[in-house]
Amino acid sequence: MSRGGRRAETAVGTAQITAERFERLAEAGRRPNVMLQILPYQAGAHQAMTGSFTVVGFPASSDLDVIYLENMSSGLCLEDAVNVRRYVSVFDYLRAAALSPADTATMLMNALNTLA
Repeated sequence: MSRGGRRAETAVGTAQITAERFERLAEAGRRPNVMLQILPYQAGAHQAMTGSFTVVGFPASSDLDVIYLENMSSGLCLEDAVNVRRYVSVFDYLRAAALSPADTATMLMNALNTLA
């Protein structure tokens, strides 16, 4: 942020770099073990806007999921059922509100065409 509480806007990268990133995302989305979904701006505000998180699942059904939170100086694992359910619920909402994988691929291709 700049002084006075206003955010200084600065471009990160070039159109070419952005296009390369979109191409890599599109490639990843075509892999059989990857589901890529974009949450469009139109989805509006949501509970995950406070920061990123990772839901870590395990193959054995007897092992409970863990939530991993990371910031600039540390990481934190949440294992208690109440917090895990809260984060999994937010993740499920995000998946439901996001574009389908096919619509995501279309959006990426349209963005690539715009950058070209």
